[in-house]
Amino acid sequence: MKLLVTGGAGFIGSNFIGHILSKYPDYQVINLDILTYAGNLENLKDWENDSRYRFVKGDILDKNLVEGLVKEVDIIVHFAAESHVDRSILDADAFVRTNFLGTHNLLEAAKANKVRFHHVSTDEVFGSLGFGEIPFSEETRYDPHSPYSASKAASDHLVRAYYHTYGLPITISNCSNNYGPYQFPEKLIPLFVSNLFDGKKVPLYGDGRNVRDWIHVLDHCRAIDLIIHKGRIGETYCVGGDCERNNKEITYKILQLMGKGEEMIEFVKDRPGHDLRYAIDSSKIKSELGWRQEFDFESGLQETINWYLQNESWWRRVKDGSYQEYYEKQYGGSKVFSSGTESVPANKQEIKIMDDSDIKKVISSNLAQPLSGAKEMKGIVLAGGSATRLYPSTIVTSKQLLPVYDRPMIFYPLNVLIKSGIKDILIIVSPEHSGHFVNLLGSVLDSYGVQISFKVQTEPRGLPEAFILGENHIDNNNVALILGDNIFEDDFSVQIKQFEKGGQIFVKKVPDPERFGVIKFGADIKPEAIVEKPKEWVSDYAITGLYLYDHRVVEVSKNLKPSTRGELEIVDLHNYYLSQNELKTTIFEGAWLDAGTHDALLEASMTVKNKGINQKFAPILDQAAKEFCVKQQELMRKKAMSFKLN
Repeated sequence: MKLLVTGGAGFIGSNFIGHILSKYPDYQVINLDILTYAGNLENLKDWENDSRYRFVKGDILDKNLVEGLVKEVDIIVHFAAESHVDRSILDADAFVRTNFLGTHNLLEAAKANKVRFHHVSTDEVFGSLGFGEIPFSEETRYDPHSPYSASKAASDHLVRAYYHTYGLPITISNCSNNYGPYQFPEKLIPLFVSNLFDGKKVPLYGDGRNVRDWIHVLDHCRAIDLIIHKGRIGETYCVGGDCERNNKEITYKILQLMGKGEEMIEFVKDRPGHDLRYAIDSSKIKSELGWRQEFDFESGLQETINWYLQNESWWRRVKDGSYQEYYEKQYGGSKVFSSGTESVPANKQEIKIMDDSDIKKVISSNLAQPLSGAKEMKGIVLAGGSATRLYPSTIVTSKQLLPVYDRPMIFYPLNVLIKSGIKDILIIVSPEHSGHFVNLLGSVLDSYGVQISFKVQTEPRGLPEAFILGENHIDNNNVALILGDNIFEDDFSVQIKQFEKGGQIFVKKVPDPERFGVIKFGADIKPEAIVEKPKEWVSDYAITGLYLYDHRVVEVSKNLKPSTRGELEIVDLHNYYLSQNELKTTIFEGAWLDAGTHDALLEASMTVKNKGINQKFAPILDQAAKEFCVKQQELMRKKAMSFKLN
């Protein structure tokens, strides 16, 4: 099959092209895009040299160009549109030309060549819902409220008219708010993420009560894929994420994930005709075509934030002066975009893959100098203790070196740190098995610029002792401490890279909070109190084994009083920073595993396998692990040969 994809350099179009070329090796794609402000060929750099892909720079209003291209293809998938509501309010002309007249031009060419036509539309054509009203469906009457939604509604009607009047084989999809990689930073999520990255406030319309249904762009792409292959001709399919969130909820979630406070919100005057609520009923496409969402919002949002953090050069290039002018006009002079080449936080890393004699070598390079006064982030993995609950396994080696599915347990906490750009890591070990750690990790990461050092803890005296033992290692820098038997599904790169001062803990809702230290939240999700293993219910949110602190943590830990157990308690450390109003929390949704018992170790291995956690490792650590295995196998081979010779 050969597809003409219009607007294929935009956010959804480029993701769709990548999806099609990845899934169907015998398909070909022509991408027609005029490359307006929201089109970016960098989105498709992975395919630019693929013989199945061809880019044509041009306007869908160019009749001769469109007619020539349509003659080559089997189907048109029409994404090209002016899509930003605020821009349509400022200047509606471009929206009428592209969204209506451009669609008409494509329909004429499709009719002349008897080519299948799929039209990608929006839920905004249905107008606004009140709270409690049933979601939009294929039967909902159109009621557009902005020039953008009116232009899309008009094009929807035109597409249907060509089906009823001329018998043109068409399908239409109306989708809710998309999010994901490559979205132009005028939309809420990428705008807020990039602003917070630069230390700028985020503009929130009105009181933030407006509700949208959010769907990951790749779930949308899979829906369109199903419609063009299995959808009934002449039918419309509504596609949604079953994920209603108001803008204030989204804002607070982004602030949490990026370790920022509510002081970063700037409430701005609401825009004219701002619809209160959108919601989509996707039951038709689910029942007829078997489509389902694969991304849950929490993990999808975390991955999206990580993508923008790791692809800073992409969004900085698109934030140029023309967009600054637009935002100043739209938000009344409040500059929400930065221009130029300002410095960015330290430890911003880019991973590059290079070919070297057919072997993939992974290297990392710093892309930015630290901001003035910025602290380096050091890492500590606490891997001491005797682990008596895992006897007899831990008689022969350390708990943290036992396998969790297909790799040693300690690789999982190391991955959290290394994936966040931390290159100087101290591992605190017990004396009995310290040599095992050195044998495994002593030099395996040296060639990748990751320095691993070790400190022996002769006797466990509580978690805060890790900061005291690591005083010279921390050396006036910030530090991330992670427990060596904790495994996390989520990626915390954003929070670790964005951390500046105070303390930050990571919490998860659990069914058995009485087993953990828990945090009680007050208004606006602010931490109010921390209680260790409460006998009566306080909260369902357990504090997990990842902690971020500034350099003061060493002195604070030294001044803690031992508990009745004779140990320094991590809860006391948290409470100190909480008393100073300097403790932030991040709530996460993914799996959290504490592999401290035989049953927990078994469960951890199964969860790692089923959720593919072992497939999400930093390239540096993955490649180093493979090299270590090769070296060990070679060493064993040499020993075997030596034994035979003797």
